[in-house]
Amino acid sequence: MPTQTPHRAHDVCDPEQRKALASPIRLEILGLLDTPQPQSVRDLAHQMGRPTTAVYYHVHRLVEVGLVRRVGSRPRRKKPEALFGLVADTLTLPVDTPDQHEDAARTLRAAQRMAARDMAASLTHGTARFEGDHRNFLAVRLHAACSPDALRRINAHLDAVIALLGEQGPPTEDAEFCSLTLAWMPLPDRRRPQ
Repeated sequence: MPTQTPHRAHDVCDPEQRKALASPIRLEILGLLDTPQPQSVRDLAHQMGRPTTAVYYHVHRLVEVGLVRRVGSRPRRKKPEALFGLVADTLTLPVDTPDQHEDAARTLRAAQRMAARDMAASLTHGTARFEGDHRNFLAVRLHAACSPDALRRINAHLDAVIALLGEQGPPTEDAEFCSLTLAWMPLPDRRRPQ
């Protein structure tokens, strides 16, 4: 079975690619394709709990704009089943211009909508654990006035969490799928005028 290309990064600068990222379903598909093993539309639909036809539309759109590519096929009863992967290991969304700022904001809103759905599903299905070493649910919004040292330390921890999540291999019997949606950004100065 083919595997994805060696590590590469892709800056999502094309307006059509950026527009495609404003869909929570497409973001979910990109997340599910972020694995060494290519997947079929049927695989993705099963993982997402969605009809294959609905997922096919979004995969086709991601292929059209060049964020996903066909990487092979596998035998099926009547005809071979197409397998898909990301065009690169890392997709980045540059934010150098005002247009790119709005695209990034739309993508973040889509990610937050997807996070809200994930949260509701975990609460509804009773799979959320709120305490202990195996806690898998935390929802928090914090504001703080961070010193330069605090920013450095916080960023080191965030980078470590991101790296740890990226190191996870294929799922094992005892593994559980979790989602992290993170937005870390400066706020306007909130100090009261003196």
